[in-house]
Amino acid sequence: MEIGQLDTRITFNKKVQRKDDNGELKKVLAPTFSCWAEVRRATAKEFKEAEGRSTKITFAVRQQQQKKIETDMVITFEGGNFEVVETLPDYRKKELFLIKGELVEW
Repeated sequence: MEIGQLDTRITFNKKVQRKDDNGELKKVLAPTFSCWAEVRRATAKEFKEAEGRSTKITFAVRQQQQKKIETDMVITFEGGNFEVVETLPDYRKKELFLIKGELVEW
């Protein structure tokens, strides 16, 4: 892994319920931690299969993080929110952790 490839800042959020001004419970995103990541966009083949509407991005982050990355988290990246749909730890080298995120409305 080259450290220069982790050049994009992303934020991991947890979904929590908070009371609004009217006392109603609403789901909101609470920032948990931020880290540097490499953003791996869709390949030409994946883009073609999605008919140009690819809403999935793969993020690569260092495996050692401040907190555990869980599949119920949401990643904030460039103004969009990406729900974690799949994770793949690197059991061999223990360097990178791959996370597949799908764009969601929040």
